[in-house]
Order: sequence, then C-alpha cells, then structure tokens
Amino acid sequence: MAASNDTDYGNLVHKTPSTIEQPADVAALAAVLKKYDAAGTPVRIRNTAHSTNGQTVTDGVQVQLGGLSGATFDRERMTVTAGAGTPWNDVLKAVGFPRFCPPMFPNNPGQLIRIGGTAAVGGVGFYGAAAGGFWNAVESIELVTMKGERITCSPTQNPDYFFYSLGGFSRLGVMASVTVRVVDSAQFVIAAILVYRDLDAYVVDLEQARKDPFFNGVATQEDISGGVMHADDPGEPLSAHITTKLDLKLLTVIHEVVEPDAAALEAFDSYVKKTYHGGVVMYMDLRDSNIDTRFEPVAFPKREIVYFYPAAENFWVYLLDGLCDMLVGRRPLRASLRYDDPALVHPWCDCILPRASYNDFMKEAKRIIVRYGLKKNISKQSVFHGLLNIDSFVTFFLKKHSDAFPVALDLPNEPDMAMGVAIMPDVARDLQDKAVAMADELTALCYEMNGRRYLYGYHNLTPAQVVKHYGTDTITKWNRLKNELDPKHLLNIGVIPHLDTF
Repeated sequence: MAASNDTDYGNLVHKTPSTIEQPADVAALAAVLKKYDAAGTPVRIRNTAHSTNGQTVTDGVQVQLGGLSGATFDRERMTVTAGAGTPWNDVLKAVGFPRFCPPMFPNNPGQLIRIGGTAAVGGVGFYGAAAGGFWNAVESIELVTMKGERITCSPTQNPDYFFYSLGGFSRLGVMASVTVRVVDSAQFVIAAILVYRDLDAYVVDLEQARKDPFFNGVATQEDISGGVMHADDPGEPLSAHITTKLDLKLLTVIHEVVEPDAAALEAFDSYVKKTYHGGVVMYMDLRDSNIDTRFEPVAFPKREIVYFYPAAENFWVYLLDGLCDMLVGRRPLRASLRYDDPALVHPWCDCILPRASYNDFMKEAKRIIVRYGLKKNISKQSVFHGLLNIDSFVTFFLKKHSDAFPVALDLPNEPDMAMGVAIMPDVARDLQDKAVAMADELTALCYEMNGRRYLYGYHNLTPAQVVKHYGTDTITKWNRLKNELDPKHLLNIGVIPHLDTF
C-alpha cells in the first residue's frame, strides 16, 4: 500500500529524498532524531504515505517508521500498545479480532495502513457516531522529540503534548507507540440501507439514527447525479430538480450481533421498519466477499467491513467495476484494477461540517463538482465500497467526546457531533489542474460554512484558512509547545501550510 519513496498516495508531489533512515526500534529513532537535531538538519517523517498532499515527501532526510512494529494486548486493562509502524492488521490480530476490537478502526484493503499514521492525521469511520474519531480511543503515547527525548504522554501525564500530538501531523515529536482502548466486539453485523426521496423524512431519520444506541455504526450517502443535472444555471434552486431527476439519499445503519439467529434478524428488521421511514429498506449481504442486497435481513462477518474485502479480494467485482468505469469514461480499465495506479492522481478533499450547514454545503458542493465536469471522477463511495453503483459520496459522523483535542478533527463550536464528507476525486494526470482547482473551491466552501478540512488530503490553505481552521489561541499554544520540543524547527516543517511562520 505504501507509495514509492518519492511520492505518496496522492501522486501530486514528487521529490527524491537525499537520505532515508529506517530505525529498527524506538531507541534507534531517538538516536536518529538527536543526530539530525545536532546537525541542524530538517527531517520528514514517513509511514505508509497514504496521505495525498506530499506530507511525507522530501528532497532531504526522510525517516521511515516501518521498523517500529509490534502490538501487545493487555487483556486485564483492555488496551493494546502498538509501535507506530504496526499495520492495523497486526493490531487487530493482537487483540483477537473479532472477539475484541478498538472502538474505532479504519477500513482498508488488508488493513495495511499503520496505526501511527492514523493517530497522527486523525482517523474516522463507520463507528464514529458513537466512538467519535480515533483520537478518543488513544489512552497514551510515547513521544520522541528531535532532541532524542522519550516522553510518556496521556491526559494526566504531559497532557498538552498528548492533546496537541493526536491529529497533529508530528509537529511536536514522533508518536513512536500508542496505547489504545479495546472493547468487546461481536463477530457478525446486520446492516440496512434506507433509501429516501423525501428530504424531510431523511433529515428526521438522520438525526434520530446518529444517536440511536441500537446502532453501532451510522453513515449516509448522497447521490450526486440528481439535483445537479442543470448546474449550468447555478441560481436555479435544487428543489427544482428533485421531482424530475434521481436524487437519492441513503442512510446506512449497522448493528452487531453475537449469534446471527432468526430472532436477532427479526428484531433488527422490526426495529428498523417501525422506527425509520426510508421508502425502501435493503439489507446487505457480504458473506464470503460475495456482494449482494436483499429485502430480508442477513448477518455477515464483521471482518468484511473491517478488511474492505469486497473490493480487495474479489477479482470479478474489481473487473466489473473496472469495466463500468471504463464505459462511462471515469478512468482507464487498468487504473480501476490497480489500487495505486501511477497514471492517476488523487486530490482528495474530505471536509468536516457542522450539522447546521451540512445540507447547504452538500447542495453547493454538488454544483461545484458538476461545473468542473468531474462528477464521474469522484470515487463511487457506496458505504460498503461499490455495493450500490451510483455516483455519490459518503458522510460519516464524528461524535464529540471532549473539548481537549484542539488539533484533531472535532469542530470547536460543535458541541455534539460533526459530519465528515468524503470527496475523493481520482483523475488522470491531464485533469490534475482542474481537479485541484475544484478541491480548492470545495475547501473554501467548507471554511465559509465553519467547517474544517481533513488535512491528510490535498490542501493549499491560505493563512486566513489556517487561522479559521485552528484559531489563533490554538496556533499560539501549538507553536509554543513546538518551541519547547523542537526549538530549531526541524521536524515536519511545512506539513501544514503557514503554521511554522505564525
């Protein structure tokens, strides 16, 4: 999953590192950082490079974290401690998944991305309506500074370093290991897709589902083909399209079950249909990586949603999706069949929105995407990865558990829950400039509506946007902490624009 050393998954920025360091353990990492600190040489940290804006790319010294690997499960304390370079697959194996699981997990092919990268940039997913972002599950970190210091940090021990490191893109130090809470988990899930044409019913159900304790996971999916077919007239109200064009909204709800027996299935089916108002209720079946939908409930292994199996392991699904993409002109067939095709660039621009501005953002974002002619280049984001073959993007929920994480993805003025919209254009190189301009416009819209960008994606923030993202108080304190731990300003300089010059 890792990109070549001179780029990252975004494939937008290319630089060849002059030196590559690969420390084998935490002590070696501390020695490497101390050496370059003494020499006054800047360093850039790299894990799997799943970011998309050149955050791990440098023509100087690149420090790779893959050697900091290994995970240990403490069953008594219900925590797992893992080195920054540990693939999520190894973390899940260590805790005995699916019997136990972190409350928040990514979902990627084979779970090859590494836990340190997730902690450094954020971490969102299906279970965010209850668990919030991944940072809420982290109990402590071991931070290694440019001076070679190894500092244990938690909410009670060096709390400022702890709270400003999670989601902090390694500006203060390298999170060499993280200790994460583990919870009971069930082997099976039941999942329903509720389909809406009635906007009012959708909004009511969305509000109810996001706080419904019966559901372990909640996500919503927006069709981007309807309501924007006449975007050449941006002044025309979106409602004018809804009655004449497909404009579907989908709500996906997930419930874990220990035993997939008839009683559990019937209880889920009855609850969803009596409590919610989707015009059509479909149930997902992902057993043994065979993708199907039904009108009656079915349970399938939780590992299917955790490991991203349908797209990762089923060649025929990949081939069918690839042929569809080719026929509609979305991308060449060879690009659809490769997860990391070098012919594509990925200026992803995920946005975090307040609930109050979410609907207005979605309306305008659809118009922007169509105006740039890139609707077909947005990754088809069925909540279960291609299950529903429509042009759309997914919204995840981020429940706010604490005001203490100032540089993570929680919105400072949203006391309850924010909504994360995955907007993921994948384009050929000749469309790069157009896709980047579209992402810049979507970014501006996000900040205008009091949101935040997920900065592991492509970004070209202005100083004003950086201030709006973090606030002057947070920037001032963050830079004061950096001056304490990295007084020469050598670690990951420029990963987030303008911060190092405030």
